[in-house]
Amino acid sequence: MKKWPEDNKPAGFDDLVLPVVQTVKAAYKLEKKPLKFGLTYNGLPLTSCEILATSLTISEKLSAENMKYDEEEQGREPLEVLIGIAVQLGIEQGLRISKERYDRWLFLAKSPLDTMMEWKP
Repeated sequence: MKKWPEDNKPAGFDDLVLPVVQTVKAAYKLEKKPLKFGLTYNGLPLTSCEILATSLTISEKLSAENMKYDEEEQGREPLEVLIGIAVQLGIEQGLRISKERYDRWLFLAKSPLDTMMEWKP
């Protein structure tokens, strides 16, 4: 098993995605279908500005044009793209949980006077 980078630095995206792809391939017999029209996604969107600053939206990633580009120019199989999206959704969820806990901590850290000053009838 690989080790996380030193000093709590984030791992590279390929270090997160490729081992999962390899494990899925070991467990399943997969057959890639032609993707002339891209893929339809009906799940939660990516909304985090931290993610969208460097990434396409999920719908854009799964368009026929971008799937073709990923496969032909980047050497990424559709499975890698899909697992990459799952990783990004996990990151988004983690950011949301972290913000929720931080907001709760800020609320608890406020003095009663601060809370009273914010109260509106």
